Order: sequence, then structure tokens, then C-alpha cells
Amino acid sequence: MIPRALLGIILLLGAAAVTNAQPDSLWSQIYGGLGNDRFYTIQQTADGGFIAGGVTTSSGAGLEDAWIVKTDVNGNELWSQTFGTPWPERCSSICQTAEGYVIGVYAWDFWLIFTDENGGLLHSSTFGGEEREWCEVMIPTNDGGYLMAGESDAIEEGNFEFYVIKTDADGDSLWSNTFGRPWTDYCYTVAQTDDGGYMLGGYTRFSSPGSQCFWLIRLNAEGDSLWSRTYSEGVDAVCYDLKHTADGGFIAAGTTGEWAERDFYVVKTDAEGNEVWSRTFGAAGCDVCQSVLKTPDGGYLLAGYRYRVSPPGSGFGDVWLIRLDSGGDSLWSKAYGDSIGEYCNTIQSTADGLIIAGEIYPIEDAEGFLMKLGPDSIGPVPPGSFMRVLPEDSSYAGWDEQICGNELDTVY
Repeated sequence: MIPRALLGIILLLGAAAVTNAQPDSLWSQIYGGLGNDRFYTIQQTADGGFIAGGVTTSSGAGLEDAWIVKTDVNGNELWSQTFGTPWPERCSSICQTAEGYVIGVYAWDFWLIFTDENGGLLHSSTFGGEEREWCEVMIPTNDGGYLMAGESDAIEEGNFEFYVIKTDADGDSLWSNTFGRPWTDYCYTVAQTDDGGYMLGGYTRFSSPGSQCFWLIRLNAEGDSLWSRTYSEGVDAVCYDLKHTADGGFIAAGTTGEWAERDFYVVKTDAEGNEVWSRTFGAAGCDVCQSVLKTPDGGYLLAGYRYRVSPPGSGFGDVWLIRLDSGGDSLWSKAYGDSIGEYCNTIQSTADGLIIAGEIYPIEDAEGFLMKLGPDSIGPVPPGSFMRVLPEDSSYAGWDEQICGNELDTVY
């Protein structure tokens, strides 16, 4: 009798099977100066290039300033701009408009900046009171305006609540609202729904100090709460990104677990927020999912980073992608990196693949980092190859061309 593992190899070697191909890295670029520089947001522009935004300490008016960089299609820098005050700021989100760009800025107050096509300031609006209001995310809305979301401690100092502001196309406030529980709540992501409403995502804390869990709040078009749900109660979990799915539900992604042992965590819900399924993915060390994309086949792509804390002194991060099918099962995963630390803070689809924005540590200080990937395509199994699944990391699977039909090796 042929052993099952060997039979699997023979079948793979002899068949023109089809599997999900992992996207290749096409190019990567580093940006910044002598200080710390990071990217948190990116969008492909109409000319095929990119506009990235984040924070810099290398230049600007204060300790940390909002920073945007325009590149060509190959990631070569065309220009950059900073926006700031003596207080810390960072660019949380950016989108292209007919006139130039709109920037959502994390500052002492919510700050919405409008620029021309070269990043020159046209006008801006700030929102907030005497206390702190921090903008974590900004999205363009279907009516031509913008929605900004983050947190505020205006009600009780040091005890933050979800804070959301809707503006018109000129940045004038139409409405605002806050949502909170007894302890600290942070809002990191927002998505618009087909009915003109919104879904907010972040975390809520049950005690101080204590565990925190995913918190999703469904709003109508006027900013009123329709319902809210928590997920992964009793285990530290933070939602960093979410998307509205074709079935009317939502896919929310982030991280769960203690710092040194965090894992990717993803939850699929129905239209009413009821959990359909949830999954965790990780290995030894800290794995943080920062972003989720929907794929054309109804699946999902998770993006973030893996930080190895073992063996002691390793301390290096890699960009990490995990491809899921529509039921949340892993199709493949792939890490991108070398002996230095690379971290993915966001991923976006492009006309011909994917673009990752984050930070890299070539020596000590952080630099802005972009990586262009090819498409997540469907292709044939490479001839003379088999699927290797590594025992120390069961979430990784890749094609190995070094082991062929006339060789033997351990198949895990």
C-alpha cells in the first residue's frame, strides 16, 4: 500500500492542478530622513502612482508632523509635504480629489486638510473642544463629503469614547456623535454601508486595567446607533480594520492575545452583527493584523506583520499576508522581509496587484516603506513540486521545487 503522504506527492507531481498563487514582490522603496518616519495610509492615484501618508520627525514644524509623499508608478518620490504645529500630528488617511488631496490628521483635535495636486494647503477645518479628539481614520462618503472617526475624552478626561464627525464636501460639520461604555473605547476603522449608514470598529475595555474586545457599532446615515456588538470577550482583542461584505455583513480584522503572543484575529458577521465565524492565525511571537481586503472570489486577504521575540534578541519583523476563502479557512500565507524589520500598516488593491505601506528599520530609526506586489492570481502547480507545510508554523504553506519525484523528504 502506498503511504497517504507519498500518494499525495505523486498526485501533485502528475497533475496540472490549480491553486492560489502567492503575490510576488515587484519593488520596494524607503522614504524619510534622519528621524523616525512611518506610513499609515496609501492610495493609488489617477496617474498610476501613489500618495502615501504618515508621520515624520525628520522635518516639519513640531516634534511629529503629518507627512505625505507622492510617487510615480515605480515608487520614485516626486514630492513630499508636511503639516504640523508644535504638537504631535500624523496623517491617518488620505484620498485624491479633483483638486488635489484630502487628509485626515490625528492631532489634538480632528483636523481635515484640503490640498492642491502638489500638496499645497488650500484650506482646513478642525473639530473638537478643550479636551483631546484624535482622528484615527477618514473616508470619503457617497454624498461627496467625508466621515472622520476616532476617540475623544471630552466627557471624562483620560476615559476615551468613540467620536465621529460627518462633513460636507467643503469640510463643514453636518453632525457628530460619541459612543462609549464605562471604560476606555478606541475607534480605529469605519466603513460605509449600502444604505448610507456606517460601521465603526475598534475596541472596548471591560475593566481598568482589564481585558478588551472587538467593538462594532452600526450607525444610520444621520449618525445614530442602530446596534452594537462585542466579540472575543474575556481575551484582549483589538479591531483595526473592517469591510462591508457583499452579503450585507461585515469582515473585521485585528489582533488578539497578550503582547508577546498576539495572533491575527478575524470575525465574519451577518448584517445584524451576529458572528458567522471567527479565526485566529499565528505562530510563536507577536502577529498583528492591520488590514483586510475583500477578494474577487468572495474570500479575504489579511495583512500585517510578524514580530519574532524568540530566540531572545531576534526582534525582527516581517510583512505577513494570509489569504482566506469565503469560510475563513487559510489558502496560503507569505512573509516578506530579511534580516531587518519590515512592518505593514496598511494594504490596498491597485490596478495590477497590491501596495503595502508601513515602516522599515534599516538601522535603528524607522523609515517610510512601500512594497508593490503582483496580483493574487490563480495558476498551475509548478512542475515537479509539492506542497510543504512547515511543522513549526502550520499556517504557512508554499511550493518547494527542490524536492522532486525521485527524492524523499519528510512531509508534515
